[in-house]
Amino acid sequence: MALKAARGAGVPLGHAEDFARAVDFMAESEMLLLSNALSGPFDVAVTESPLIFSGPTIMVAPMAIDAIAAGEQSVALQGAHPEALLNAYFHYARQAYGLCVNFSDGVVMQSSDLKVIDMPAEAINVPDTIWQQWNDLAGNTYVPETEASRLSGAGAGLTDND
Repeated sequence: MALKAARGAGVPLGHAEDFARAVDFMAESEMLLLSNALSGPFDVAVTESPLIFSGPTIMVAPMAIDAIAAGEQSVALQGAHPEALLNAYFHYARQAYGLCVNFSDGVVMQSSDLKVIDMPAEAINVPDTIWQQWNDLAGNTYVPETEASRLSGAGAGLTDND
């Protein structure tokens, strides 16, 4: 649902996929922080020398991780970034790429040590408010159920032969 919600909010596909994977690393108590994560705009400003990314966390966290993976020593992030969401992205980076990064004083840098977050052993409950917000955003990706959309190829068609 996180992936569909991010796409419905207008987040580019790769960033939406990273968001959906990072959300898996958030504790249930941190889920309410996501209420603003999918509110645009999703514009990013980049300054070089030193490398600075300015924009929403859903956009700049994956960019910072990619920059560190590509050899940058550090990347500064401007703006308000919830620590729990950044840590979720960083834990995903460690699991997926073996890359240890941390965030301190607005700077993302490679690290040999990563703060450990206790992960729940079972599925977590997404708060109803967040689930409804994601469901509404995911609805933006659905094709309208009209005769015109069916004639354009949406749905199973008049005969379902598969």
